[in-house]
Amino acid sequence: MVNKRISFIAGTAYLLSLAGCVATDTAEPVQEQSAEQAPKYSAEITETEFGIPHIVAADYGSLGFGEGYMAASDHVCNISHIVIRAKGELSLHLGPGEDNKNLVSDYAVRGLGMLERYEAGYEKQPGNFRDLLDGYAAGFNKYLSEYIASGEETHWCHGETWVQPLSGRDVFARGRYTSETLPRLGAALFAAKPPAGEQEAKLVSEEMLEVSLDTIGQRGFGSNAWAIGSEESETGGGLLLANPHYPWFGSNRFWEKHLTIPGEMDAYGVSLLGIPGVLIGFNKDVGWSHTVSDSHRLVPYALTLAEGDPLTYLLDGEEQAIEAREVTIPVKGEDGGVTEQTAIMYFSHQGPMVVLP
Repeated sequence: MVNKRISFIAGTAYLLSLAGCVATDTAEPVQEQSAEQAPKYSAEITETEFGIPHIVAADYGSLGFGEGYMAASDHVCNISHIVIRAKGELSLHLGPGEDNKNLVSDYAVRGLGMLERYEAGYEKQPGNFRDLLDGYAAGFNKYLSEYIASGEETHWCHGETWVQPLSGRDVFARGRYTSETLPRLGAALFAAKPPAGEQEAKLVSEEMLEVSLDTIGQRGFGSNAWAIGSEESETGGGLLLANPHYPWFGSNRFWEKHLTIPGEMDAYGVSLLGIPGVLIGFNKDVGWSHTVSDSHRLVPYALTLAEGDPLTYLLDGEEQAIEAREVTIPVKGEDGGVTEQTAIMYFSHQGPMVVLP
């Protein structure tokens, strides 16, 4: 096993004002700091020969700092990409995309009020968790600033404008986006038009629409988790096997780590890229996992339109107006310029409206 110990120091509270050093096994880490201000974050990391970081810190902010740094060193591109997706900024940086895939994704995020929910949700988080989020962003930003300064081109997104410093709110947005179901219906939402506007549905391919509608019935979702009691195991200890069916590539792959705050937490396991902490893992007492259920997260309702008016429907015999919300999306053109495109998302009292086959 080849170990290395790394110590990171944040000289100021601002995310990019950071300094640090690297020490080998034969020397204690050297920490640099100004006379005016003590370090904001500090973590000690041992990276095994298989690239698994074991991160030890005194508090949640520093723990997140160490994790964010190491996660960025492995996957700065994938983390950056899932963050701009979560924030509805794919079209801003990458254009509308093939078959308008980026445009449709941004339309769902913005039209469903995700940006406002991110902000409100971040503010409601307990202090330790916000410290973890902010520290993670600071560690990510430290690695990014070092990588840019190095002049190396070791990541596939090198030089791309969408690879930017993060905030704790961005890290929260990434996690919150993954937990939401409705944004996956982007194509079905985008194609939902009054009868007179059916021709606009051609902006969405049949393949995109089919994938989007699979979300309603949870088709294509699956995972497994098995718990084996001590009386059934050969060793006499309990066993937990997680098989969550997540990909081995892209932004929704797992990243392995060992996180320790002495006397408070000591957990080993994985989380999705860009999400701090351990989602599937174990400590000295228990193991935990997650798996998909076949519960209906979305329930479709069929509405009866009023006679002669495609934007009015009947509810208990009374006419109700369908709400049309304008969604504005910044889109990068082939010339590099950015224009604003608008689309409409339709809502009834049951929620947003989708097109069905």
